[in-house]
Amino acid sequence: MEKFGSKKYFSLLILLIFLCQACVSTTTSATSATSVQNRWVGITYNGENTYLLEGTSWLNHYDSPNGGNSGSSNVEFRSGGRMRVFDSDYTWQREGNNIKFVRNDGWSHYEGTYDPVSRRITGHGLNSSNFRFSFTMELLPNSPIPGGGIEGALARAATEVSENFTRNSRLAIVYITTQERGTTEFIIGELEHILRRQGFFIVDRTELNRVRAEQQFGMTGEVDDNTAARIGHIAGASIVITGRVDGDGNLRRLRLRALDTTSAQVVGTASERL
Repeated sequence: MEKFGSKKYFSLLILLIFLCQACVSTTTSATSATSVQNRWVGITYNGENTYLLEGTSWLNHYDSPNGGNSGSSNVEFRSGGRMRVFDSDYTWQREGNNIKFVRNDGWSHYEGTYDPVSRRITGHGLNSSNFRFSFTMELLPNSPIPGGGIEGALARAATEVSENFTRNSRLAIVYITTQERGTTEFIIGELEHILRRQGFFIVDRTELNRVRAEQQFGMTGEVDDNTAARIGHIAGASIVITGRVDGDGNLRRLRLRALDTTSAQVVGTASERL
């Protein structure tokens, strides 16, 4: 039997190395695509705070710096966590002002942040071909305003008044004055819920009532800024929030003020129509 010469052995070795590299490359690409899909397939609708975006329509401008498509498409946030982007169905999820949405076949996913002041959503995305996208969504002129109704107004007011707070700040809502006790309790409860989901620590109202009673500040109603700041300071808060609802009809507004508890200086304000 003829033996292979050294050149034939060398050529065979090179061929085997090439085939192995091709196999590894194909496997890696398939695994990468699968990992993108498996990571995001299964986003579920959690039903919380979706009133800010349900029923709204947007124009999405997207761009891919590494060779993907660029352009624009219409976007609709629908009820039940359903979403339509151009001609594809998506599922979306919202936590605070952070939004995730994924195409239902797992081909692409996006993460963005909603700015209630500019009313824009900006973020980035990735598809299974590993093309990365940046995007900006602008509210269409004929779209409903995000966050209609009192819940939306409270969400916008909470975001506006807290925009300069440091993360993990300890907050205390000392009072909100309205004409009806039930409305007052609802507004305070909603603000506490929204601010807690935004990452702030909320001093319990039981603790605030205890401080009011011990210091003889009165259990309800408005107090001046220095007193509000002192109540919050004793209760362990770094910032207190006070507010009132005034006006009638279309002029009815919620006005919030945030005070530093060490100086009683105003560190945030908000005004939203109810």
